[in-house]
Amino acid sequence: MKKRLTNATIQVESLPQEIAHYEKLIKVETEELKQLQVKLHSWEQEMDNLEADVAHYRKLYEKEALSYRNLRNDLINTRIELDHLQNQLAFYREARDSLEEEVKKLQTFIGRNRIIEKQLEQRVNDIQKTYEMLAAKYEEARITEAQKTSDVKFIARAVPPARPLGNRARLNMAIAGILAFMIGVFVVFLREFLKEEEN
Repeated sequence: MKKRLTNATIQVESLPQEIAHYEKLIKVETEELKQLQVKLHSWEQEMDNLEADVAHYRKLYEKEALSYRNLRNDLINTRIELDHLQNQLAFYREARDSLEEEVKKLQTFIGRNRIIEKQLEQRVNDIQKTYEMLAAKYEEARITEAQKTSDVKFIARAVPPARPLGNRARLNMAIAGILAFMIGVFVVFLREFLKEEEN
């Protein structure tokens, strides 16, 4: 019993020391707890800042993503329009080549027609000259015939012809033959001209 009392007395005497020791421990833990609370508060602020940054960057990302999608759509539309313009350019180049070929053909055709026109004009001039010459000779022959068969008198002095005139029938046949030949030549050239124009 004494031993127990002694032990109890020792324990009671050591209680203040233990209490002081635990109080120190409590202070230390309290200080550590305060420091941890400060750190926790700092971390919470940092977390809030990070969340704010994340929200800000998320908005920026959404904005940039929208701009990217718009730019991509614009690029696709531009490529489609470029393909369409290239197709139109190829079509117009082909049409231009075809038109150039047609122009060359028309120029060749016009050149040929001009040559034919000149030839026809030359033929017409030759026929006109021949006709005028034959008409003059016919008029001379008619006047000569009228002088022989009528009482017509001419004041102008008679000039003998450079060569003797044949009878009227032969003259008419000659005129008719030449005119028929000229008309035949003219018809042949006209048909050739019309055939080339149709081709």
